[in-house]
Amino acid sequence: MSLTVSDAKNFRPEPPTVSVDSVEVDVFSPPKNADLDKIREALIEIKKKFIEDPEKVPDNREYVRSGTDPGLVVIFNQQQFESVDYSKRTGTNRDVNELILTFGRLGYNVEDKYIFNDLKRKEIIDELEKLANADHTNSNSLIIAVLTHGDSGNELRAWDASIYTEEIWNYFTAERCPTLKDKPKFFIFQACKGQSFSQHDAIEVEIIPNKIYTTPMESDMLVAFAAVEGSQSYRHIYNGTWFIQEMCRNFSAFGRRDDVVSLLIRTTKCVATNYYHISENPALYAPKVKKQMPLLVSTLSKNFYLNKSKDRNLMLHLLQQQDKIIKTLEEVKKKVNIMYEDFEARKKGRKTIIGKAFS
Repeated sequence: MSLTVSDAKNFRPEPPTVSVDSVEVDVFSPPKNADLDKIREALIEIKKKFIEDPEKVPDNREYVRSGTDPGLVVIFNQQQFESVDYSKRTGTNRDVNELILTFGRLGYNVEDKYIFNDLKRKEIIDELEKLANADHTNSNSLIIAVLTHGDSGNELRAWDASIYTEEIWNYFTAERCPTLKDKPKFFIFQACKGQSFSQHDAIEVEIIPNKIYTTPMESDMLVAFAAVEGSQSYRHIYNGTWFIQEMCRNFSAFGRRDDVVSLLIRTTKCVATNYYHISENPALYAPKVKKQMPLLVSTLSKNFYLNKSKDRNLMLHLLQQQDKIIKTLEEVKKKVNIMYEDFEARKKGRKTIIGKAFS
C-alpha cells in the first residue's frame, strides 16, 4: 500500500514580527534635525527587512503582475495510446480534476478549451503553435501540464508518436512568444513509461529513464519532473499520481502565501518522505520498498507567485506608506532648515540693531 500523508494540513501561519528602536522626541520643543534623521533611519531599517538592497539586486524580487489575468493553464492529458506497447494510464483523470480545482482556487480561469485529451503529435504541435502566436499581454504567467508516458531522452508519448520536452518549452521563448517575455513559464511533466507494478495494491510504477534531462536555456522558465532520472514515478489507478496529487495539496494549502519554487520544494519533500510502495515480488523489483524523488529545474530570476496574498498586499501597502512618510520627513526637514536659517538671520539682525543702539 502507499502512504499518502501531507504536511500541508499542519500549516499554521505565524505573523511577521519587526522590532524598531524607539525615538524620543520632546513634543513641546521644535523638531530637531537629529530627531528627524533618527525617525527616517528607523523607517529605512524597517524597509530593509522587506526589500533587497537595490545595489545588489537591480529590480524587484517578485515578477510583476501587471496583467488582468493571473495566467493561462493548459493541460495535455494522455490516457490512451494507439500502440499496445503503451498501457492505458488509469487514474490520470483524477490528476486533471485536481489541477483544475487547485488552480481555480488560486484565481486561474481554467477553460475547457485548453484541456486536451489523447492528442496526436501533430495536434499537440498545432496547439502549441496557437498558444505561442496568441496575445498574452494580459496574462501574468503560463502553466502547461503534460500527463503521459515517457521514454529515454526526454521523450513524451502522444497518441501516435513521440514529442520531446524541449520541443514544448522552445515554443515559448522570448523570440517565438514575445508577449510572454519576462513572465514566468511553468512546465509540469508527469511523464513515464507505464508498467504494471502491483494490481493488488492498485499501484502502477512508471519508469523514468536513466538519462540526463535536457534543461531550458531560456530565462523565466520553471520545469517540474515527476522523478529524477533513473528512478520511478508512481500512479494509483484510483487516486492519481503521487507527484500531481501532492503538488495540488501543497498548492491549495500554501499557494496564497509561498512562491512556486518553495511550493515545489515542499512537494518534493512530501513525496520523498511521506510516500512508499512495498513490492510483493522483491526478487523481481528490488529493493522491496520503493520511493520517489521529483526533480525541479529553474531559470527564474525572481519569485513567482500564483496569487496575491493578504500578507504580501499588507507588506506592499506598508512599504508604500513608509515611502510616503520618508518623503514627508524630507520635506519637513527642508522646512525646518529654512525655519532655523530664518530664525538665525533674524537673531543676527536683532544683534546688529542692538549693537548700533549702544554705539
